[in-house]
Amino acid sequence: VGSIVSYIQLAVLLSVILSIVAMTLAAQGLWGRQINEIALLRCLGQSHGTTLRQMTRTYLQAIVPVALAGVATGYGVQELAARFVGSVTGIALSPASLVPAAWTVVLCIVAVAAVVLPLMFATRQVPPVILIRESQTDRVNSYGLTLVSVFVLITLVTLILAEDIVLSAYVLGGILATGVLMWGISRTLFSIARRSTRPQPTPAFAALKSLAANGNRSAWIASTFGSVAFAMVLLGVLRIDILQSWENSVPEDAPNLFVINIKENDLPPLESWLQDQGVPEVLIYAIIRGRISTVNDQPVADIDFDSAEARNRITHEYYLTESAELPEGIVILDGQWEPDSQPGFSVEVVTANALELKVGDELTLDIAGQLI
Repeated sequence: VGSIVSYIQLAVLLSVILSIVAMTLAAQGLWGRQINEIALLRCLGQSHGTTLRQMTRTYLQAIVPVALAGVATGYGVQELAARFVGSVTGIALSPASLVPAAWTVVLCIVAVAAVVLPLMFATRQVPPVILIRESQTDRVNSYGLTLVSVFVLITLVTLILAEDIVLSAYVLGGILATGVLMWGISRTLFSIARRSTRPQPTPAFAALKSLAANGNRSAWIASTFGSVAFAMVLLGVLRIDILQSWENSVPEDAPNLFVINIKENDLPPLESWLQDQGVPEVLIYAIIRGRISTVNDQPVADIDFDSAEARNRITHEYYLTESAELPEGIVILDGQWEPDSQPGFSVEVVTANALELKVGDELTLDIAGQLI
């Protein structure tokens, strides 16, 4: 389970990193088209502060609707998936929460800020002479500051999402090493191609000349997408390894046949069939699903639990069984098993400790709308 959780965290992390990289490249392209507009506005006397305010308003108008649309889509998919799984398997998944949605919007705004702020700082370097001499455009760049800002953002996102220093170090180290290696290879290939290719009136030569003329930027784009693509391919390989290791860890005689939705009138033929198959006598319990509504007459919504584990356990649905006899292998740690004296509940020790339950506490369970 730990490997699967790490795999999911890695998949989410790489998706976020790829989004940040794509956003950075898009912003750089937009910046190249805005330079002339900024230079023209400076010729007309527009102040630097007014330019910054206009750019801020433009970026906010772009990111807020996109972020809200993305959150709404994710929230809707989560809700539909939970209902589908519940209708097929009978397992109630945790309902979609607005907390991840809020964090997603915050992450979007922070990511845009990390990408855009270096560009906004570079507006001071835009001279009006760019309108006459386009060659001056190369002097106005923010690649260095943008790279530092984006790398800091990716590092923070990795540490937060991975929740594991070792996993974060592997991800950052692997991406950085792959990016540096691919940058060197790309830069070398562009240099060789520029020197060895003869001028020709073909689109291929024109494209190659354009790439070679902006060798550093072209190598940066190639290495960035190459390193992330390498990580995504590695993710696919890890998925196969995890499944294989999971299969190898399961004993050969592990149960692989499950029966659900057994009705009471189905019990006699089921028990007869099990006996015909040589299965020893098994205990069959009715499964009742319910949620904890109150603890000692106090609604669970009003109880301030200290741990995230307790808050998680108090909100999800429990599978309850009923038996007058103590099942084999169950050890009573506190209290007495007296089903004939008065009705009561037994709670497994991990849940009891998380919710700070003790013998004598009264629980109200919401079972199909009935409070028990």
